[in-house]
Amino acid sequence: MNDVKRFSTLLDLLNYKENIPSYHRGNLIHAIMDFAASTGDVELEESCQREIERIKAKNSSYSQD
Repeated sequence: MNDVKRFSTLLDLLNYKENIPSYHRGNLIHAIMDFAASTGDVELEESCQREIERIKAKNSSYSQD
């Protein structure tokens, strides 16, 4: 399973949805990223970092409206 699919499957299993407040989504992704770092899972850690950046960018676009 490729890294993007693995990350997507993980989020599906955790019922991760866009309608959940970004604060809670960010906390979840940070927790997964910490776990990935502690187990040496660089690919998962990078996927988490990309998702965090996506959340930040989306929040930033809302604040500029």
